[in-house]
Amino acid sequence: MRLSHGHYAQASTEYLVIIAVVLVLALVILGLVGGFPSFSYNAQAGDSVRYWASSASPIAIIDFKQVNSSLSLRVENKAPVAVSITAMSLSAAATYPISGLPISLPPGGAATLNLTTESCTGYQSISYAVNITYSTDQVSSLSQSGAKPLYVSCSD
Repeated sequence: MRLSHGHYAQASTEYLVIIAVVLVLALVILGLVGGFPSFSYNAQAGDSVRYWASSASPIAIIDFKQVNSSLSLRVENKAPVAVSITAMSLSAAATYPISGLPISLPPGGAATLNLTTESCTGYQSISYAVNITYSTDQVSSLSQSGAKPLYVSCSD
């Protein structure tokens, strides 16, 4: 049985569609696993924001902003009891302790903490490991280390 030219064209078109689908899937997978740094950074930064705002406990970082070397953190107590943040540090290329502590937060209370870190400009990105020491009325010297770093994009 001989195939007409129409069958050859249809087979070629199907082959090209399959190759296109495979290439698109490969690009998506590369983006997710880090083949494209901007894609993987955006995914990590999004996970970090969600983690620190909703999953971190008992102290959450619900908002943050860095301009040059000034970093502002909005922290919230998610515990059902009052907590006192006695020490907090962020680590990137160096370790930056936060001054102005201790600070007491009632259940659901929030406060803004400011610190000086490494300088950044433009839309540079920095990831900070976060370590918090806190106490309650019943227990002192508790420690919270983030399961994810805090990804900060600098703004001018």
